[in-house]
Order: sequence, then C-alpha cells, then structure tokens
Amino acid sequence: MKASMKRLSARAALLCFGSLLWTVPASAWDPATTQAGIAEQAAIASRAHQILAVGLGRPLGLFEPIAVSPNERLTPRMKLLWQRLGLLSSAEGYRPTAESGANPAVAWIAAGAAIEGVPAERGRHHFFDPKSGRGLQDNPGVTGGVHSLKLAVDGRGGLRGLATGTTFDLTGRPAIGWMLSDENELGLPNFLSAMENSVGLETESARQASLAEALMCLGGLGAVLADMGEPAHVRNDFRGTFLGGGTAGSWDQGSDFERFVANKYGRAGIPGVASATERTSLEAYFSSPDGNGLADRTQQQFFSYGTLPTDVLIDAASTPKEVRATANEALTYPSPSVGKLSLRSGGRKYQKANGARQFAYERTGDKIRFFLDEAVYADTSETWLPVIGSYVAGLYNSLLRAELAISVSEVQGVQKVSIALKGLKTGATGTLKLYAQGEDGRRTLVGSPMQFSALASGEPAASFSFELPAGASRVAASVRGQDAAGAFVAVAERSAR
Repeated sequence: MKASMKRLSARAALLCFGSLLWTVPASAWDPATTQAGIAEQAAIASRAHQILAVGLGRPLGLFEPIAVSPNERLTPRMKLLWQRLGLLSSAEGYRPTAESGANPAVAWIAAGAAIEGVPAERGRHHFFDPKSGRGLQDNPGVTGGVHSLKLAVDGRGGLRGLATGTTFDLTGRPAIGWMLSDENELGLPNFLSAMENSVGLETESARQASLAEALMCLGGLGAVLADMGEPAHVRNDFRGTFLGGGTAGSWDQGSDFERFVANKYGRAGIPGVASATERTSLEAYFSSPDGNGLADRTQQQFFSYGTLPTDVLIDAASTPKEVRATANEALTYPSPSVGKLSLRSGGRKYQKANGARQFAYERTGDKIRFFLDEAVYADTSETWLPVIGSYVAGLYNSLLRAELAISVSEVQGVQKVSIALKGLKTGATGTLKLYAQGEDGRRTLVGSPMQFSALASGEPAASFSFELPAGASRVAASVRGQDAAGAFVAVAERSAR
C-alpha cells in the first residue's frame, strides 16, 4: 500500500510539469512528447529515485532540483548538450531558466530523451534488425545520395551537410552500437564518466553539472531503447513508413503511427509502468538469442507499413486459403503472418492477435488491400507502450544495479570509512575511489584507487576500508567496472560526522 501511494504521489508530481505542446521533427517516437513521457514513467518505476535519495543524500530523489551554474566551466560534451537544450522550452520543464539553472532530476532525464532526437538525423542510429544485427540499411529505389540531395534542396540538410557527409543518407549504426559508442554524447561511455564525476569532481557546481549530464545520458539511452518498440525501427522499414504510404508528411515529421501516439497521449498521458523488465545484460534489453529483447518482440508481433503483405489479386475462383498463402509468401519477415481472411466485400476488416488489431484489410474490386489505420494504432499503442516503458525502466535498473553503502566510525581518534559494494553480477572487476570533502566544500581523492577483480559466484559483495583525513566533513565514493551484465558505475556520499 505504501509503495502504491509513493508511486501515485510521484505520478501526481510528474503532472505538474504539464502537457507538452512543442514538438521536434524526428523519424522516431516524438521526442518532446512520447519519448519524454516514456522516460519519466520509466524513471519513476526504476531505482533512480532510491539512488538519488539514499545513495546521494538528495531527499527528494527524482524531484530534487539539480542546478547547472551558468558560470560553470562545462565539459565539451556538456557544452554540446547545453546548446541542444537551448532548442527546448524552459516553460515545459526541459531547459532550466537562466536565473536558477535548476531542474528536477526527472526533468533532466526527460530532457535527455528529448535531445536524443535533436537533430532529427540522429534517428538514423535508432534502427536495429534482430534478424541480421544491422542498423538502418536502405538499398532499393531512391539511393542514399539522391535522398541527401533532396534534403539539401528542401533546405533540411544544406550544402554544407552534403559536402561534409553529415546529411542523412538512409543508413545508420545499429541501435546497440549507438548506445555503446564513444561518439554518442548521450551514450553509455559518457554516462559512466559523468556519473563518476558527479561525486568525484572538486567543486559542488561541477559535481551538479556532471549529475545533470549523467541524468540526460540516462534519458538518451532510454530513448534509443524505446524506439525498439516502434515496428518500423526493428523491421528496417524507413522507406515504407517514412517515405511511402505510411506517412502523410515528410520523413522528419515521423510516421502516421508516431504522430497518432503523440497526439493521443502527449507527454503526461503516457501509461505508467507496472514493473521493470529484468534482462541478463544491457544488450539483452534490445535483443538476445531467447527472443525476449524489446526489438525481438516488436518485430515478431507487429507490422510496419512497408512490411505489410502486398495487395493480392483475386477472381471468382480464389479461396481464402490461396489468398492467405500468396500474402504470406511476399512477407519480409516470417512473423507476424496473415491468418484467416474473409474475401467478402463490404467494408474493412481486421486481423487480431490477443484481442488487439494487427492490420486492416478490405476487398476493393479484384484485389485484397492490406493497410494500417487508427484503430490498429490505438490497439498497438495501448498494449505496447506499457511494455516499452517496462523495458526502459529495466534498462535504468541495470545501469544503476551496483550499490555502495558507506559507514563512518572512529577508532582511537581516527576516522575509518567502510564501504560495501553489492548488486553486481558474477565476475565483477573494477576500480573503487574514495573522496574526502573539506569545510570549504572541495573534494580530493583519498589515497590511490583500489582495484578488485573476479568477485565470488552467487550474490557478489565486497568490503573496503579507508582511513579518512582529519577535518573531512563529507565522504564520497565511486566504483566503475564490468561484470557479466556489462559495464557498471555506482556512486554514494554521506556526512563524515
């Protein structure tokens, strides 16, 4: 009952940020509505609140203000993120006002989810085909070069982009690779570094800026995973969905489905997450041999516009079984497939799976036409958005799985610090650092970083002891390493008195 009330209170507080009316063009879930809403709901269902409130001593947790001082010397990557934040509305709780520089922690996560889609061409790296392991690959019809020229003519790419190769050419990295890339300023490497710096940098202003950066990375990583819940992104269907019959607008305004979801749910209406999905590794949230990654499940259960069955010609002798066989022979992917059909004229009909409409079809003259409509979009979004949110919440939990517990004691007039590390998978290796903070608020590293490796099987746990310098007012620790689930980072701090 208490947990339910806490979640209800968190969601109520979330609504205080308001509905988002401003949108950013992108060929993915709408960044400023759908992506931000998924990120917020996933954060509420994850361990993020606990890490902030308990581990970092910020009692309001996800609703604790995190300030980035306008005078702070930001890292090059944070400067780039800050520029992209300038494209967002401060009135909607994304970009902090110039006066305070502060936003609640959950708003920094939402901002990261939004700017992962800015500029729109970043969406090229949000595709992943679990059958082939490849990202966006477009071969037939309009070539990448022709499309780049079209973007330049339309004013979206520009001659500079065309000359430097930065204009979208209908190809991209696999989403998993983008998550792990050093070149992605919202990727995993930068999340690990920023989280470590959030307790290890010298000044409080620098530490808060790093924490804001880490939270934005959390949102950005969640946005990449969330796009694995949109069918076109896991069925290599840029052309059919964004350039063909699946969209009424230009490619960078999203598909009909994505706009339907943005218009129906906005930001605050995204369904809550009942529980976080647990997977064995960061990559397994995307795809794994057991077929239970989000990309796997989306590809298996849903059609995108360009991977629907092609129209089937019929005559008086055609049977439903023959039409079904013909439709299935032309499918790009074996699943989902076409089931029992009715060849009668008289309005559109639907194929359903688990009570939800997968596609519409109707007889028009001498052919059966297959298509998607708003009834299909409504069923798909209602059943699948909570699942997407549960995977993003699980990814957040996995990224925050390591836990540090700091205790301080005095032995014969000397302050001793004991640190317990838990929550890791087997075979963990890494580096632990301890920091002491003086009365002036500045932190310094205590001793040398401590290495550890190959923790025992079962539920790994390790303990470390340090002697704290005299006069320390606060103590902090960070650990960074690798275990069976992938890279991890953990941070904690507390009073030394």
